[in-house]
Amino acid sequence: MMIINNFELIKSLLSFNSSDEFYMIQILQRGKDQQNAKSSSEVRVIKTYFINSFDYLDNRKEEIIKLCEIFNARAYINLNKKNFKQISMKGLELMSHLIAHEEYHKFRTLFEAACGQSGACDGNKTWIIDIDTKNEKIITEIEDIVNQCEPLNKKKIINIIPTVNGYHLITTPFNKQKFKDLCYNNFDIHDNNPTLLYFNKL
Repeated sequence: MMIINNFELIKSLLSFNSSDEFYMIQILQRGKDQQNAKSSSEVRVIKTYFINSFDYLDNRKEEIIKLCEIFNARAYINLNKKNFKQISMKGLELMSHLIAHEEYHKFRTLFEAACGQSGACDGNKTWIIDIDTKNEKIITEIEDIVNQCEPLNKKKIINIIPTVNGYHLITTPFNKQKFKDLCYNNFDIHDNNPTLLYFNKL
């Protein structure tokens, strides 16, 4: 059994300047974690939260953990902060597209889709380098490579988040091509993906 609890680590990366700002958390049941899944790539959304304060996160923490354990699911949080006005405007754009193509069945997930297609509302965009190893030497090498990428003379490494097989290196944007030229491994770089908040691997 492996428990990954990143609540306190994640809280240190969050900020709220108004009740209009939020971070999206989703509890996802992944096929790779289920014994009887039809496909390892299958993903089911158990519940979505829009966290707009530390109090709200604290009040939902036990519920999030309980749901993860009941469904053998993972809780993920997108560290690119959104605001409700931004997402509402994007939602209107997506709504018009769905109406034009008569895809009315997708309306129930419209808000989540708008969140997934919107960047950070405050301009403080974060990226994730997905590292599937616990080897500290490799982690240090990747950090050194990121620091060699433009923009130079700027702190780009925000934090390191433990995952099931390794770590998510949380960074500010950098020159992806320079990273690929310098890095001997093909690590995935995600510019609007969530990181792991909680998982109890049974």
